[in-house]
Amino acid sequence: MWSAVHTLRASFAALCHARRRRTPWMRAATLAGLALLCGCEGAGWMGPWPAATGEDIVAITPYYVPLMWLHDADRRVMGFRTRVYLVSARTGKGVFVKGPITVAMNRLRPRESGGFDREFLYEWDLDEQAAEGFRVTKTSKIGDSYGFVLRWPTEVNPMGRRIEITFQYQRADGRVIRATPRQFIVPVPAGYPMPSERELVPERWEATSRPSPATQRGTRPP
Repeated sequence: MWSAVHTLRASFAALCHARRRRTPWMRAATLAGLALLCGCEGAGWMGPWPAATGEDIVAITPYYVPLMWLHDADRRVMGFRTRVYLVSARTGKGVFVKGPITVAMNRLRPRESGGFDREFLYEWDLDEQAAEGFRVTKTSKIGDSYGFVLRWPTEVNPMGRRIEITFQYQRADGRVIRATPRQFIVPVPAGYPMPSERELVPERWEATSRPSPATQRGTRPP
């Protein structure tokens, strides 16, 4: 024990001497020796928090941009893009996850009594390997995120329809975290037929309130 004390005193004296001589490398070496003597192995307490595993996800926040729609060579809408943050309870920021991310797309059919009936259109199931290809390499101020670019098959045609998109993630403890569902009217490019007004607006509204031209074209979300 006393030998360690003497060594510590000698190291402190060397540090003071190094400061007087202004030799940065000597000061750094002496500080490293002091850390080892004090038992600060690896100085882990000075480093960043370990990478989150995604098992403490408490929220999912998608950000949809105005130009979110993807088109094929004939200008038909074939998918969408969005930025998504899966928020960790510990950091309050977006993190990458290990479990599957599910994206559901439903068609909304207006009910005469109000509200909508949901009709399944398509679903994307992205495991860790599939989702890894969508990771945004640059970390923002609110954490890590995914830049999803998702396309549906040609037999799915939601153009001109009102749809609902929902992101969800199932944690290892079985808890399912869902984002707030977002509704959109998928735009119809010029030259393609429009759906009937009845599919966009409930029957009981048609006599007194017709949709605006912008809504009929599906150029803006509700």
